[in-house]
Amino acid sequence: SIGCAITLPFEEGRNQFLGTQTDFHYFFIRKFFLVAYSRAFFFLEGGAGTRDELWEVFCLIQTGKMPITPLIAVGEPAAWQSVRADLTHMAERGTISPDDVHMLRFADSPAKALEIVRDFYRRVTGVRYDKTTRTIQIGLKSDLTRDELAAIEKRFSQRFSGVRWHPDQRLLAISQFNLRSYATVYELVEVLNGTASGS
Repeated sequence: SIGCAITLPFEEGRNQFLGTQTDFHYFFIRKFFLVAYSRAFFFLEGGAGTRDELWEVFCLIQTGKMPITPLIAVGEPAAWQSVRADLTHMAERGTISPDDVHMLRFADSPAKALEIVRDFYRRVTGVRYDKTTRTIQIGLKSDLTRDELAAIEKRFSQRFSGVRWHPDQRLLAISQFNLRSYATVYELVEVLNGTASGS
């Protein structure tokens, strides 16, 4: 494993579980490297830095600035009570979409957190917004049938149109979407993986 550490005079030393550790002086550079190559994010109880990273990644995904990946807060419910309250408050005040509340998943054990990641990548290989073609692109491990495509178009008709399946690339592309945020795409991922309610 590779760890991105921050050099602080009052923090603990090297993490004994890391294979390789890279030290950073500035938080923003460290965050860039943490975000650039990660395919899932686990947040454990911590201080202001942990919350800063959580909300940064949340905002980047919400606004389509980085690929959609699992976001998981791990630990006992009491540790994340204030984060849940913040999400609810923002949704009620209209500063985030109600769908955004479901972007962050909560797991009370490492096993549950790993299950969430495995479910996300059960059939989906990745989700990103392509700025050049202005499409949401979802890679799949297996072909999409006509019936599945028709069911997706029906279920998401109010939010997505221009849904195209590219069998040669195993790529689902959505060229027109009526979204306030990209959180809605998490529901589509669940449908594709067969893990959504009613799918």
